[in-house]
Amino acid sequence: MEIRKKKDDKNRWRNKTISFRVSPEEATKLDKLVELSGLTKQDYIVSKLADTTIMVYPSPRILKALQGQIADLSNQLQEIPVDSDNLQLLQHITTMLTQLNKKEAYDRHQT
Repeated sequence: MEIRKKKDDKNRWRNKTISFRVSPEEATKLDKLVELSGLTKQDYIVSKLADTTIMVYPSPRILKALQGQIADLSNQLQEIPVDSDNLQLLQHITTMLTQLNKKEAYDRHQT
């Protein structure tokens, strides 16, 4: 059986590996942000490193991820004190929901 190499969407070989260590808390935070972005972890990290704006488009998967994060944060907010990472995540989710709501309202207005 022959294994064929594949190129990415921009016709590039992705044959370099970069790895780094993070704390369990940083890994959890990264995983949550990746889930909310709708991107793969690789694409999310590359976009952030290149300081590229990440556009999130509404989809059932993104909305489900947002609902899950809100439920998790809601449970954590009931336990005071709230740490800065949770506040940052809550601000990020709030911004995303606001932007999604604006896009949804715009889309409804256009139809």
